[in-house]
Amino acid sequence: MACRDQAIDRGLDLRDFGTRVTAEDLEWVRKALQIERWNVYGESYGTTVAMTLVALHPDTVRTVVLDSIYPPDPVPLWSTTVNDARDAFFANCARDNVCSTSFPDLAEIYQETLARLAQKPLLVTVPPQMRQPDDRVMLTASLFEALVANLLYYPTAYPNLPRVNPICS
Repeated sequence: MACRDQAIDRGLDLRDFGTRVTAEDLEWVRKALQIERWNVYGESYGTTVAMTLVALHPDTVRTVVLDSIYPPDPVPLWSTTVNDARDAFFANCARDNVCSTSFPDLAEIYQETLARLAQKPLLVTVPPQMRQPDDRVMLTASLFEALVANLLYYPTAYPNLPRVNPICS
């Protein structure tokens, strides 16, 4: 809500955002480039934009490629997809001897971390490339959830996910 309020305070019209608006922007680009029919590639959320573009302007799309973990229809809420992926990760850890020995109840540790961060966010040092004041950021419960959710996209990061927990380290 704070982000929404800031956008409105800056004079932004929230009706200028959304999947349909993005698809119409792409249609404007197609016309500006004088392309009669084009090939569309959508990745992740871009698949939703691509499908909307095809639905709104089917005669302008020659081919469409959808590349995403999301099923095309109906698109589940992002939070549902992330929750399912996170639960699958925790279940995988519980079945893996090394992970389950090191982190006997990773799902519970995760929930406890969220509760603690909700009560008292943690000030953490971050790399200078993140360009944060004093190279620090306040790690809140929602930021921690987003961090874990984003790491779930990268299977090579899985061995390090349990170590992301700042409360346990």
